[in-house]
Amino acid sequence: MTQIHVAELRIQDVVDVLSSVQSLAFLDKSVFNAIGEQLQVIHRKRYKQQIDPDGNAWTPLNAKYEAKKKEDANYQDILQYTGKMLDTLTHQATDYGVKFGSNAIQAASQHYGRDGIPSRKFIGINAADRAIIAEEIADAYEVWLAKQG
Repeated sequence: MTQIHVAELRIQDVVDVLSSVQSLAFLDKSVFNAIGEQLQVIHRKRYKQQIDPDGNAWTPLNAKYEAKKKEDANYQDILQYTGKMLDTLTHQATDYGVKFGSNAIQAASQHYGRDGIPSRKFIGINAADRAIIAEEIADAYEVWLAKQG
């Protein structure tokens, strides 16, 4: 199965946020899984808004293709015709980080663009996302620290 991971968070990515922390022992699969779940929520919301991680609207459909789609009773917005692309967003957590992305072959074509398909970036992390991730990590650290006492 082809896997495409466009956003990946590793322990090294959070070290700056936790520079004052004495131990990273609290960072484990459960913390990274919680981060992955947050990324699911973030990306689903953006996907439905049809915006990229920086808040820019996706490139609209070309007029000819949009007209053809509108003839179909099941017409939906960009990348939402069947809902399958959204359902392929997934995360995989380990004790060392979390991978987030899609395992759909067409995800790369949509994200990066290809053969007349414009790039519509739908996976990625922005500053606001990093703040949410930092909160998740800080909460996990506080829980871990309380258990150490």
